[in-house]
Amino acid sequence: MSDLDPSKAVSLVVQQFPQNLLLPDEKNIVSLQISNHSNKEENFFFEVEGENLEVSFSSIDLGREVKFNGGETKNIELNLKPKLDGYGKLIINIYWAKFVEYIIKVQKVREKASGTKIKKILKNKDFLPTETLKPFNFNEFFINTSKSDIKQMEKNLKSMKQQIEVIKNNEQLLEVSNNDINNQLRKLAKAYLSIDDFYKALETSLELSVEDEKIQFYYELLRAYANRNLEACLQVVKNLGDLKRKDQVLAYISTDLFNTNSEEILKIILLIDSNSIKENTLLNIISKAVIKNDTQLALKLSELIEDSIVKIKALFNIIKILNQNDNKGAILPILNQINQIILNSETILLNNQTNNNPAYNFFKDSISIIAELDCPESADSVIKNIKQEDLREKISKDLTDEIYEIVEETKTKIEKKIALSHSYSVNLYTSNITREIKNFSLIGGNVSNNVLTKNYDFNFVLISLFSYNFSIFPIIDRLLHDTKYHSQKSFAYYLFPTISNHDEEELNIIKKTLTQFFSPARISKQMIIFNLDFIPYLGKPTIILSEEDQLAQTINAKLEKGMKNEAVIIINNDFFKGGATQHTLQNIFQGNNFSVINLVLSYEFLNNYEVFKLFIEALI
Repeated sequence: MSDLDPSKAVSLVVQQFPQNLLLPDEKNIVSLQISNHSNKEENFFFEVEGENLEVSFSSIDLGREVKFNGGETKNIELNLKPKLDGYGKLIINIYWAKFVEYIIKVQKVREKASGTKIKKILKNKDFLPTETLKPFNFNEFFINTSKSDIKQMEKNLKSMKQQIEVIKNNEQLLEVSNNDINNQLRKLAKAYLSIDDFYKALETSLELSVEDEKIQFYYELLRAYANRNLEACLQVVKNLGDLKRKDQVLAYISTDLFNTNSEEILKIILLIDSNSIKENTLLNIISKAVIKNDTQLALKLSELIEDSIVKIKALFNIIKILNQNDNKGAILPILNQINQIILNSETILLNNQTNNNPAYNFFKDSISIIAELDCPESADSVIKNIKQEDLREKISKDLTDEIYEIVEETKTKIEKKIALSHSYSVNLYTSNITREIKNFSLIGGNVSNNVLTKNYDFNFVLISLFSYNFSIFPIIDRLLHDTKYHSQKSFAYYLFPTISNHDEEELNIIKKTLTQFFSPARISKQMIIFNLDFIPYLGKPTIILSEEDQLAQTINAKLEKGMKNEAVIIINNDFFKGGATQHTLQNIFQGNNFSVINLVLSYEFLNNYEVFKLFIEALI
């Protein structure tokens, strides 16, 4: 259709349009026929807008492209629902859609990472302590002994204490020293511990004469017995008064259990109150677990690290060992854990680029490893889930070469050209809908929008109470809008196309609706009510007025001046004065400020809009 003018490509024919006053609870159908005049398939867009109207539609998907075969015609049915009283407008735009192909360069996610960087990234990820605690020899505190041996040791200790007291009192040379007694106490305490007399062992240790040695030996006994009876040992440790010592003993015990009872480590570490001691202990044990390739224990313990950055460092150390062992399947969940820590943390500021922000570097390294071990698409998904737009853009830029590539793509765009545009005016009414109002609308009655909004900015009203083989609403309404637009002046109209020759029911409708719409009792300004009728062609536009005192002469003068000999003007009292409809109107519009005059126009006015317009402008 490139050689076809868009305005000639499509046509719109209105098959049905409401000429009556629109009410919200009634069907106000607009039926349109759209035809494609091209001999090949074409695409059109339809835009339908309602001003003070709700527009519903069927048969076609408005707002989206619609395909028409060559020469095809489609029917569209719209329903209009008023939203307020007064003026409404239906706007229909049809666009011809031209499809144009063009090439653009776009950034796409790679199918495979551009290279391998995981070893380089993990090379310097050594954050765990390399110095471990000096191994503790549990066997040193357990000796081969029996109860009889212990009785003998107790007896020897008692004898040694007595000798010292005797020698001290007689000031003799000491043959037994305090050091000998301390050694005997140590041996006895170990003997008690060996036969599981735990509390007796602790009591014995407290008899040592050197304070530092006494405390040191007491905690060593706790540490040693924890390997044999952890629960009994922990009961004592929990009640220690020196909190720092308590935490330190728990740290020693948890570290000692790594090689003997690792399942209990987590429980013991949770008893440590000091964050610094807890963190150091965790890092030491995680380091031992990493060296031993016990990644499960290392991951479990890492959960207890409170500092987010420290935890991330520990996790990277675990990843390094897993990579060395070629256990790549276990790495991805840890990387996802690192990303969640970073993204959910309230203390980590990824946007802060000062001092080479370590969190940002960890995040970037994690995404880079995901691209390599899994796929660039997974890495891109992580980036897309970043809420901060500036951060998302920065990390995409930093990882462009690894995750993305620039490719050429053929795109299709639609160039829309307006083919035709139509607008239609309607009158709306939504408030105080009586039975008479409903019947008025169903018969085809209509009222100008200024009356509906109680805006009486006019000095004459055209009232037509007769029916014809056609609707006079379109031309009357067009005249109203044109005169308002060009002269800022207006008139009003009321149209009631009788179907029962003004029987009692119709007269009741006329009386009730005119009274409701115009509220004559509230109008105080001078107003002319024209009882309008049309008669067949007379060869030249003809105006016939009934005489009403001097008013008809005044109107005649205005028309003669304004019509410029375009119409024949007749004042006739014999046939056109009075009548049932004039009498009906006079009963409704009572008062000296209303004048009801019969007005007859020939059909020439309906076929010559400019002459009709001259007539209205002359009256205004």
